[in-house]
Amino acid sequence: MMDITIQPKFSYYNLFTSFFRNSSQINSTDYLFNSGRSSLFTLLNHEHKSIKRVLLPELICDDVTDIITRLNIPIVYYPIDDRLDPNIDFISDNIINDHSILIVPNYFGSASNWDDILKLKNHYSITIVEDNAHSLFGRYNNQEFGTIGDISFNSLRKILPTLGGSVLKFNNEQPQNIKISKRLPNIDEIKISLSSLKPKYLRNYNPMVKAIGKSMSSIDFIDIFSNYIYNKTCKEMICNTRRENYKFWHNYLKNIDIEPIKLRDSTCPYVYPCYVNNSIEIDKFIQWGKMNNISIINWPKLPNDVNLHQSKLSKIICFPVNHLFKLNQIKTLNELH
Repeated sequence: MMDITIQPKFSYYNLFTSFFRNSSQINSTDYLFNSGRSSLFTLLNHEHKSIKRVLLPELICDDVTDIITRLNIPIVYYPIDDRLDPNIDFISDNIINDHSILIVPNYFGSASNWDDILKLKNHYSITIVEDNAHSLFGRYNNQEFGTIGDISFNSLRKILPTLGGSVLKFNNEQPQNIKISKRLPNIDEIKISLSSLKPKYLRNYNPMVKAIGKSMSSIDFIDIFSNYIYNKTCKEMICNTRRENYKFWHNYLKNIDIEPIKLRDSTCPYVYPCYVNNSIEIDKFIQWGKMNNISIINWPKLPNDVNLHQSKLSKIICFPVNHLFKLNQIKTLNELH
C-alpha cells in the first residue's frame, strides 16, 4: 500500500493528464510565485513603508513569522478560540490605524468568522490579509476564498500535486511595481519531481520535501509545471473527493476519544483536524499512522515566542484527506483504540 500523505505528491502522470483538461483557474490579476513565503514577502514588502504592526493568530507556523521578522516588522499575536475564530476585541485594542496588517487564516480549508472580521473595516483603516495556505477552493457565504480580504495568498502544493506555487491576489487596488513571470523548475524542484520516478526516493519523500522547502526560501516566480497543473485543475473533483475522505475519518474515528474541529459549510478540507488529550495521545496516533502507511501530523511548528503548551491548540492532529486517494476503498487498517 502506498503512503497516504497529507499533501499530494507531484508526478509526471498528473502533469501529463492535465494537458487533457479544459479548466482554467488563473486570472489576469493573479501574481504567481514559487511558495506562500514568497507571496507573503512580496505583499508585506509592497506595504512595508506604512506597516508598524502585523497582527497574527497565536496558532501559526514559524514559516510565517520568519518572513515578517526578516522585514523587521513588529508582531502582535491575537488569541483564537477552540473554533479557531479570532478574538475581535483583542484585535480592536491592538490596531494602529493606517499602519496595521491583520492576517487571518482560513484554517484547514474552513472559513474564519469573516462577518465579524470585516466589521473592523467600519471602524479602522486596516489592511486585512486572507491566509489561504490551507484553503484553495472553499467559499464563505457564496464568496470564493481569495476574494474576501483586501489581499490574499495561498500555498498550492498543500492541496495540489505541484512542485510549489502560490497565488497572490490584490482585491482592491492593483500594485504597479510587481513584476511577474514563469520559469523552468530549478534543481531542488527537479529533485522532488524525480522522486515520483525512483522508488527509493518515495520512502523519504516527506523529509526531502521539507528540507528542500526550506532551501527554496528565495523569492521566485512559479515554475511552469506547477503553473500548468494549477491552471488545469478540476476543482469540483478535488473538493468532492476530499469531502468524501473527510467523512471517512469522521465515521472511522467516531468512537475514539478525540474532539473533531468542526469545519464550516462549503469547505474543501485540507485535512481532518481534531483535538486529542495530551502529547502521549499525539504520539500514539502518529505511530498508528506509520503502521498503516498514513501520514498523521501534529500541526503547527510554532514560533519560539509563542507558548501554547498548556492549551488545546497545541494538541491538534491532522488526518489526510488527500484527493489522490479514495479512503473508503481501504480494505484493512490496524485497530485503533
